[in-house]
Amino acid sequence: MAKYGLCLLAVGLLIGCSESGPKTYAVNGSVTIGQKPMNGGFVSFEDPTTGNAAQGAIEEDGTYSVELPEGSYQVMIEPTEIEVKSKDGMSPPSTKYAQNVPERYMSVDTTELSAEVGDGSTTFDFQLKK
Repeated sequence: MAKYGLCLLAVGLLIGCSESGPKTYAVNGSVTIGQKPMNGGFVSFEDPTTGNAAQGAIEEDGTYSVELPEGSYQVMIEPTEIEVKSKDGMSPPSTKYAQNVPERYMSVDTTELSAEVGDGSTTFDFQLKK
């Protein structure tokens, strides 16, 4: 009898330790600026109602991928920052964006980009307009 109780306890612990949480979807796509792939930077997804968020790197060919739970997301695009050395060699270096991404795409308050993630909707291509 004690054997069965111990087995039930072990099974209960295994079930209790299993991962639970919302189902996630592999979301992917591409980012282009003026018909050319964006080569670097980040794409960020934020669901203002749930607080769910994820960020994925944009590859050299303009593609990205992230894992997200179902939801309605606002999408932001952030270009890569690069260090610019001073011309005189004395001043500290500064940073600038590697690509000219319009500022409206960089903020959750001004972005026009969105994505509805769920069954059957996991590829999102974003064409940025200047």
